[in-house]
Amino acid sequence: MLNLQAKRGCSFSCIYCPYPHIEGKRHRLQPPDEVAATALRLQEAGARYIFITDSAFNFDVRYSLAVARALKTAGLRIPWGGFFVPVKLPDDYFSIMADCGLQHVEFGTESLSPAMLKSYRKPFRPRDVLTAHRQARDAGIHTAHYFLLGGPGESTKTVLKSLGAIEDLDKAALFFFIGIRIYPWTRLYDIACAEGKITAETDLLQPVFYEPNRIGIEAIQVLVTQRAAGRRN
Repeated sequence: MLNLQAKRGCSFSCIYCPYPHIEGKRHRLQPPDEVAATALRLQEAGARYIFITDSAFNFDVRYSLAVARALKTAGLRIPWGGFFVPVKLPDDYFSIMADCGLQHVEFGTESLSPAMLKSYRKPFRPRDVLTAHRQARDAGIHTAHYFLLGGPGESTKTVLKSLGAIEDLDKAALFFFIGIRIYPWTRLYDIACAEGKITAETDLLQPVFYEPNRIGIEAIQVLVTQRAAGRRN
């Protein structure tokens, strides 16, 4: 597997993520034909799979479709996947993507609690996640969802809400990250400072994780472990 980046920049405002500071909030798009040419060079170099590393490949729906079609037109034979955001999408979006070689999607879902998605400043709601998941599955695409538990406002209730809704994500690989690392230049950094969890002098080169006020990290881990028991995915 070799990596490919089609665009730089992220215009989302997720409270924990440093991407907008690192890459900028304005999208800088590579022409689809140039992306396809790069993909062909990777294929010729021996790649058997390509992973598109854009922070969210499908944020610009029209552009992502143009890139996918360019890959097909250029004659890319190997499959590819990437990071996707589970926002509202056209009904035929994933069927077009599958026809252009998309084999798997990794959704940055983070939570299925409406309260936590609002806390994280995500641009979607649980119903959007379930719809995007079904669209991808109906198109024959393998799916994975990442969950990020332990942010501001997390509680036993919100964790259980997510775990309950996850039952509707059939035939998916589920990845849980419990505890959110605090990075400078993020909203989470400001929250942690305001709550006295860190100070301006805290050394963040060594990983420091946010601890929610209403439930501990270890308690979240227990709830997730109990629900995951015996499940291969």
